[in-house]
Amino acid sequence: MTNPYWLLWWATLGASYLARVTALNGSVFAVGGLAFSHWLTDLGWLGGLSLLVGSGRGLFGERGYRAVLLVCGVFLVGFGLYFAKVGVGAFVRM
Repeated sequence: MTNPYWLLWWATLGASYLARVTALNGSVFAVGGLAFSHWLTDLGWLGGLSLLVGSGRGLFGERGYRAVLLVCGVFLVGFGLYFAKVGVGAFVRM
């Protein structure tokens, strides 16, 4: 029903931002403004991405669309392996 990273984000970074806004301004309106602007930005970004993906599939055709997905998937796996290597390296040096 929802993205599990939403809760993780608000429990970590979101809580930090809320603490900063509250410390600087101390207003309930500032906290509401932060939440509203963040959700509005999410809606615009994710809505735009979904429109691009939905319309791009027709431009590339089925084979081209699968090729783009494969390239993106390989990039993400490589990126994940790089971050895993850096993370393990940081643990080993400790």
